[in-house]
Amino acid sequence: MKVSLEWLSEYVDLPADLEPKTLAHDLTMSTVEVEQVIHVAASLRDVVLGAVVSVRPHDEGKGLSVVEVDAGGATVQVVSAATNLREGLRVPFAGPGAIVFDRDGNETTITETKVAGVESHGMICAGTELGQVGLLGSSDDGLAPDLAEWGGEPGDDLAGVLGLDDVVLEIDNKSLTNRPDLWCHHGVARELAAIYDLPLKEPTVVAPPTEDGGLVVEIESPELCGRYTATLVEGVPVEAAPTWMRSRLARVDQRPINLLVDLTNYVMMSVGQPSHAFDARDVEGVIKVRPARPAESITLLDASSHELEERDLVIANAERAIALAGVMGGEDAVRDDTASLLLEVASFDPTGVRRTATRHGLRTESSSRFEKGIDPARVDLGLGMLLALLGELCPDAKVQATKDAFPRPAESVTVRVKVDTIERRLGQALGQERILGLLDRLGFSTVAEGGELVVSVPSWRATGDVSLPADIVEEVGRLHGYERFDFVPPRIELTEPVLQPRPRLSRRLLEYFAHRGQMREIKSAPWTHEKWLDASGLEEPRLALATPPSPEERWLQASLVPPLLQAIASNLRWSTSFRVFELARVFRDESWATTEGSSESLPHQPRHLAGALVGDDAAALFLEAKGLLEGLRRGVHVEDLRLVTGVEVPWAEPAGCLGIAVGERVIGAVGVLASRTRRLADLRRAEAVVFELDVDALEPLPTRDNRYAALPLYPEVDYDVSFLVDRATTWERVVEVAGDVDPLVRRVSFVDQYVGEQVSGDRKSVTLRLFLRSDEGTLVREQIDAAASQVMDRLKETLGAEIRSA
Repeated sequence: MKVSLEWLSEYVDLPADLEPKTLAHDLTMSTVEVEQVIHVAASLRDVVLGAVVSVRPHDEGKGLSVVEVDAGGATVQVVSAATNLREGLRVPFAGPGAIVFDRDGNETTITETKVAGVESHGMICAGTELGQVGLLGSSDDGLAPDLAEWGGEPGDDLAGVLGLDDVVLEIDNKSLTNRPDLWCHHGVARELAAIYDLPLKEPTVVAPPTEDGGLVVEIESPELCGRYTATLVEGVPVEAAPTWMRSRLARVDQRPINLLVDLTNYVMMSVGQPSHAFDARDVEGVIKVRPARPAESITLLDASSHELEERDLVIANAERAIALAGVMGGEDAVRDDTASLLLEVASFDPTGVRRTATRHGLRTESSSRFEKGIDPARVDLGLGMLLALLGELCPDAKVQATKDAFPRPAESVTVRVKVDTIERRLGQALGQERILGLLDRLGFSTVAEGGELVVSVPSWRATGDVSLPADIVEEVGRLHGYERFDFVPPRIELTEPVLQPRPRLSRRLLEYFAHRGQMREIKSAPWTHEKWLDASGLEEPRLALATPPSPEERWLQASLVPPLLQAIASNLRWSTSFRVFELARVFRDESWATTEGSSESLPHQPRHLAGALVGDDAAALFLEAKGLLEGLRRGVHVEDLRLVTGVEVPWAEPAGCLGIAVGERVIGAVGVLASRTRRLADLRRAEAVVFELDVDALEPLPTRDNRYAALPLYPEVDYDVSFLVDRATTWERVVEVAGDVDPLVRRVSFVDQYVGEQVSGDRKSVTLRLFLRSDEGTLVREQIDAAASQVMDRLKETLGAEIRSA
């Protein structure tokens, strides 16, 4: 938003020695962020008012004229293509050395040159060349601006003639989001008056008539329109606004159009209250503020057509919609033959305006203000200023009647806050009198009751901006000046870190699979395409999105396997050997519950971890995945994680699938992808082993090892044993038998397994390693052989093992 300092002087007399940069700094430090200080006249340096002395056609034609221009005490010859040049015409003139803009918006310096063989010592400019298209018009029509109505003498600086000798502050709109009162010059002036402790001058207003003249205003949705005033005015001419008003509007990027439109824009930029002028013939005395009807459409002022929804609020006559409430008027607005106006000054619900503007892709100065929350009391200020300006600029205009429909008066806002609270939060003792003075400068009415302040919030700050004690603390602090607070270094206390096992577990899981597993982490969208759901074969409880990215991607992921299949298929285009994993939440249509401090119930959202090992040898990949999962217990420090048989999942081969269990509960599975899954997912170029487990079911250990174990006093020896057993015998069963024979056997580890032609029938060869140690002395050969023999005997008895020489 742009703010003119000359315009601000209408409402506050700033110190004469106050530099614009200082003002911008003070405003930034206390209120809003000033992004730029613009000296408007700088872009018109060395451009003056010229008077055409004579005009003759160029000898070579080409639509050119040779013009003598009085540039102030000297007559200058220029060549121009303007078609409306005549003797006495007042025009903008740029002499050699002046900087203007070309058609691409780039700066260029005027020089003496020859045009078609004729010397030209300057340029007659249009608004395009001066960066003032809104005020002076474009050069596209081939016409030079006629500046006769602006006054001045030849040679006068053009900036002074056009009233552009001004400084404009450009304010970051994001810093105004919660301050609807600052979207106008009067609001900024009020803030500056508070900062510098100066009196605020109020705009001149005229009270509307008390008679309604038979005007009818029906508000069908008072929750969307809290107030609507309709004022009938007759005898208003459709002509250009006075030059001073057009100049001010142009300085803040508002293009002048005609008196009636410029008047409503001027009031909006002055006091922040949007308004709209209807041709009274389109209204016929009846205004309806209602939701749009089914299948209703409207064409707006910008000629855009819109299909309306019942959520859109419209302004309508007895038959049809004539405006989109708070956003833009309809195409049938003020016309050249308009003689009677119906002025709309209203207050609309900010949420409704924002949703309508967003839904139809419309951003207007009006909607930008309404969606911030304009107080209903500002309707009086806006309407009163409109009527005052009409009386000044159009003496023959007659205000016939006003209808004020006010179904939803604003509630007053009062905040109670203790002086001690303000001083404690700010960290400085200001004193009650100082606090009362600062709040009074901001327009807050405050009553002290002991050590507590009862603060009445003014209407322009009571639309969601100030409602809490913390807001009052902020108001006092910013007006006092943040730079005036004493610096107090923060107190740093070094305490013991808070132990957070769950977050640490997540970090350890990521590090484990990334470093030890050499796997790359991926991130998928929380929704899943139906193709990958079908390929996975999962039919778990699903949740559908209300507004999905596409009809095929409407399901939230209840498992990480479908997005993992998509990642495998995508990466197979570049490589047939890789490893990926993901840690993310899944969404299940079960166990709905409310979160703390919320009335909204949410579905169960456990954290899952899934991974895939892709290559050409499914057996090797399966063993590698199995080893990674078995290493989780020690690698990430969790209790009782093991792999179990008898678990099947639809995406894995039954013969190549194991369950992942914690205690007696199965929390996941690992398996070779089933042929059906590979076919539906188009995974034909490589084998893949996939695993998925419920991370929330893992119980993290508080430390790496909860038990202390002293270093052994005597050496440990190892002894390998090879034997044949049935192929169905699991390694878990072998360890259970071999490790529970003799107290000298401290550990049993896997060495090798062989299945092939050299082993007949349904047998397999297994080699294990026994780690033997005594706490009473060094083992001798006889002790080692005796312990190993006991293990071999137990394997024979329990598993039917046939011992082979290692």
